Amino acid sequence: MKIAIISDTHFGDPRCTLIRRNPGDAAGKPENLELLLDALGRENDYLILLGDVLDFAIKNYQNAFEASRPFFKAIKEKKIAKRIVYVPGNHDYNIWDSTEYQRNVINQVLRGKTPRKFDMSVPLVIDARERFAPGENAGDSVAGRVVLPGVKRRDGKEPYGNMFLDGLLPDNKMFNPDGSENPTYIPVYAAFPNVYIFTDAGTIFLTHGQYLETYWAATTQMYRSIKPDETLDLKDLVSINFPLCQLGSTGVGQAGKLTDIVGEIERDMSDGDGKLVEDYMKKILRGLSLSSWLNKFLKGKIAAWLIKEIIKWIRGNVSGSYISELLEKKDAPTIERFRNFVSAAQKELSELDFGGKIPPLAPAETRPSFFLFGHTHSPIFQKDGKTFWCADGGKITLLNTGGWLEASSDSGTGGGVFTFESGKGLSSQCISVKNVPAT
Repeated sequence: MKIAIISDTHFGDPRCTLIRRNPGDAAGKPENLELLLDALGRENDYLILLGDVLDFAIKNYQNAFEASRPFFKAIKEKKIAKRIVYVPGNHDYNIWDSTEYQRNVINQVLRGKTPRKFDMSVPLVIDARERFAPGENAGDSVAGRVVLPGVKRRDGKEPYGNMFLDGLLPDNKMFNPDGSENPTYIPVYAAFPNVYIFTDAGTIFLTHGQYLETYWAATTQMYRSIKPDETLDLKDLVSINFPLCQLGSTGVGQAGKLTDIVGEIERDMSDGDGKLVEDYMKKILRGLSLSSWLNKFLKGKIAAWLIKEIIKWIRGNVSGSYISELLEKKDAPTIERFRNFVSAAQKELSELDFGGKIPPLAPAETRPSFFLFGHTHSPIFQKDGKTFWCADGGKITLLNTGGWLEASSDSGTGGGVFTFESGKGLSSQCISVKNVPAT
């Protein structure tokens, strides 16, 4: 079995280093894309897109989808992968919303049935353990060793697929007009928020990583304060954060002129400047119609101090310092968020029904040997993998896929390509690219 993993391409964002988009240029032109495609290799059984692939938080749907077309076209033409797994992040969370609407609302209504509640968390499980070879307990093919728990499997070559995401690739249909299976079909599975890969060297947890961050876990923390004795599983965590994810991941990107301002603010903060944010905050305070004493308070020295503190906090949360906070500084809230997420994922994994398709894990195997995520744009490769020591003395190796947005410096930037191959295990490589800012 051969699996390739990337994340954070941010198609639609003008700072994407893979597709250059000038003002008025809707689709954009490929830049550095060949470097990524070559690193991915050919004929992967699975290509896992680990979030923030399409960027709906920065640009509207049309811009994001058009900017991604050269990538998905090349995936099919160059035979990069036989199947694609799309795990939405925070910038493309609406991919998961739309999948849930299609499965549980739209398709149900079209069939004259009552809509079902959202499943919220539907992980993908891949069994790559050599000791369970195809033809034994694990099924007769690579596709047979994959389970989307709770999702009905189809008969035939591909057990899942035939959803709207298949349309990301050109002319991609499961069936021919005569009803026969299309041999060129590449299914696109949606899973959220995790993928679990079972290997002989241990279990790999894959997730985008937004729930490890302060903002995206905020509503969970508030709920824990109200109900401190409740044990939350991953489905609870996702559902509690559902309203916040809808607002921050998609709502802002579709807000017309406000979207452009938010994009300017994000660029300002990611460059480490903050002057534009400070200017906007002062304008907002000046525009408020409040009582005279409150106006004096807001426009005085206290207001200036408050603005600087807010900017400092924002800058600290977009600096990609997550690993430093977790391991070097040993920040207690950061450690708690990580432990809570891993614990919820382990609980989910121990309760999943594989329908007899995959031999279950032993209890000790539900803890990840490797935890691979994206989101921070700060790559961590195999050679410098970080170790998180659990309370019981066990360890988890932390890895990160990096990102594909241009850096504020002239040195360029790059993302990581991770691969898993049976008999070889997990490996990674860094792809250095040149900045290609829009002109």
